[in-house]
Amino acid sequence: MQQLNQKWLKYDLHMHSQYSNENRTKEMPAKDFVDTLINKKIDVFSITDHDIFSKEYYTEVLTYIKDKPIKCILGTELNIYIDDKGNKFHCAFYFNSS
Repeated sequence: MQQLNQKWLKYDLHMHSQYSNENRTKEMPAKDFVDTLINKKIDVFSITDHDIFSKEYYTEVLTYIKDKPIKCILGTELNIYIDDKGNKFHCAFYFNSS
């Protein structure tokens, strides 16, 4: 019987950078952000900032991880308003980076 080499991957697809409109995240250069994830043994991640997609920050992240053991899925989290009273929900969107 052939044994398969299997590895569990650790994903975090819901995190925020300082660019998120929620203003609860400390400023962190892309290098430090990624290094923190690598130290936490994250294999795949997405930055889902609220109501913004920072192309500049994602470009810095993607450039830095080119030779690192971690992958990134582009994403954002949008507020979806359901009425005129401000009731809303958050919806995460993920994009193909190729």
